[in-house]
Amino acid sequence: MIVPLQSSAIALAAAGCVLAGWAVPEPDSQAVWLQRNGWAYVALTLSVVSCLAAVPRSVSLADWANTARRAGAWLAVASFGLLLIVLVQQVVVFDPVARRTPLGLAEVLAVLAGIATLMILAVRAGFDPEADPFAFDEAHRSRHIYLAELLLVLLFVHVRLNLPELVPPQAGRFWTLIVMFFAFVGIGSAELAERKRQLVLVRPLRQTGVLLPIIPLLAFWAKPPGVLLEWADGRGPGDPPVSRLPRETAAALRQLRNAVVPRRLPLRSRGLGAAVVWLGVDRRAGRERRTVGVAGAQ
Repeated sequence: MIVPLQSSAIALAAAGCVLAGWAVPEPDSQAVWLQRNGWAYVALTLSVVSCLAAVPRSVSLADWANTARRAGAWLAVASFGLLLIVLVQQVVVFDPVARRTPLGLAEVLAVLAGIATLMILAVRAGFDPEADPFAFDEAHRSRHIYLAELLLVLLFVHVRLNLPELVPPQAGRFWTLIVMFFAFVGIGSAELAERKRQLVLVRPLRQTGVLLPIIPLLAFWAKPPGVLLEWADGRGPGDPPVSRLPRETAAALRQLRNAVVPRRLPLRSRGLGAAVVWLGVDRRAGRERRTVGVAGAQ
């Protein structure tokens, strides 16, 4: 009977934190529900920290410590779900002219700190079995590292939507090269972690590094509906617009090829792999030029 009462007390305290977060913004604020959910996410993240770190260390009773850890696990799941809702709301209210959402600097930094806090808790749970609220065995604690990687991606999305001054304006043209850079970093970090016997990091970093290069291929092959592309060009973040990313990326690759690999070098001097990439870019550009020429003639 004591454990259900303890769980109910923790749940009521977390609900009170969420309600306090909803009460922070002014009722007549712009995008008031985005601000409310942002502060509620921050408050819920503080509840997670209290249950997973503060309560087990400050309470001597084992029942309270175990109950707090179990409640902290479910609160972490709820916090992650609320973070996804906040990011979706940010995309919906994103202003392409101002290149940011209506969130103020305080809300942006608070949500940023909340994401970083969840990342730290995920990495800590992956390394320390006692800090793992789900009590995974050693073979499955790498799931926390996958979660930390996903939170890192969401952190970049949050920064892109709210702090455009930290993102170079032309980064969208070279996004495929940026993805490939992170893929190489992931593979290298996995090899370093394996040498350091940090086995919990090896599989997530290696698999992430292997799968990242597939993202540019999917972006080139995918054919989203025209309505979605029009909405993304008019409302979504990015320079250039989403519908022109493959074409802009191909142009950037051609410029890089002309700067790094001179045309007068023989094929065997450039390398077969590089030749295949550059010829594929030229072939794609040729198709685009032919398409534009036919459209002009009609």
